[in-house]
Amino acid sequence: MSNIDFVVTWVDGGDPKWLAKKKLFDKSIQIDESMNASKNYRPGNNFKYWFRAVEKNAPWVHKIYLVTDDQVPEWLNLAHPKIEVIDHKQIFPQDALPTFNSNAIDINLYKIPGLSEQFVYFNDDIYITNSTTSEDFFKNNLPCDIAQLNPIVAVRGGTGNFQVNDMMVINEHFTKKELLKNGKMLSLKNGLKAVIRTGLQLPSKFTCGFFDPHLPLSFLKSTFEEIQNISQDELKATTYSRFRDARNVSVWLMRYWQLATGKFFIRNNEKLGKFYSLADDKQAEVWATFESKLPKVMCINDSANISNPDATDKKLSEYLDNIFPEKSSYEK
Repeated sequence: MSNIDFVVTWVDGGDPKWLAKKKLFDKSIQIDESMNASKNYRPGNNFKYWFRAVEKNAPWVHKIYLVTDDQVPEWLNLAHPKIEVIDHKQIFPQDALPTFNSNAIDINLYKIPGLSEQFVYFNDDIYITNSTTSEDFFKNNLPCDIAQLNPIVAVRGGTGNFQVNDMMVINEHFTKKELLKNGKMLSLKNGLKAVIRTGLQLPSKFTCGFFDPHLPLSFLKSTFEEIQNISQDELKATTYSRFRDARNVSVWLMRYWQLATGKFFIRNNEKLGKFYSLADDKQAEVWATFESKLPKVMCINDSANISNPDATDKKLSEYLDNIFPEKSSYEK
């Protein structure tokens, strides 16, 4: 089996030094507040459980790269042989820093020194909550994924702009017929729901978008390098956007390229995990899942629609501590 690395991005949005730096720059340019909501920078108080989950449920991982902006969790065991902290300075041009743009960070992850060809990208709100094997993420040396057509949802503050920009690149290089064939989109291995949703898009002349799962993303580093040669201008413009901008491309472009070229192994994502929201009207499902059979992966997403963030965060911590009560070797 080839080495498979995990990459996770993290920011302590409550750090006074980081906040002062952000304030200095967000007042100097015009930014779209709807795309740069404060929830995107909230402190990750449950981040230690991410590491506990990895140790318990993905002990096969080769290395973990933690990408940060001059920040390290005080409890992290930096002496652990599997952990390497990567500062933005190591993957960005100096004149593009500081950056507060997750799109810019994501598209430059492939520059991490020593990163394996096969890696899985996590946000810090995605937890491996049940036992996994490497084949949940890579099979036959190919990233596991689902290929499903889906309309791009246009919501203010959402990611629709980025998805449109990503799809413009894809549509410049692939016909709809090529996407359907290379992506094996009508295969029942994707799951019946995925095939039905793709089928609903078939009458359309154009390919409007792919379904984006809120789950860990399996990547080949060489995909990022290939896209560099194809979309150099778009990637450079995004890299130099300090904050998220409607003209950005995103890491989804690399995923779409893997699907469009057929460089992936079909996985029914419903068997891997699920997206959960902490919005007030969605929390009941999160707590009920914790009290029943846990999926392999849970994305427990923050929301602007939480009336009492502190209480919600505390309750989530209690549930996570219940399933991961023991300190991991990744902690001091």
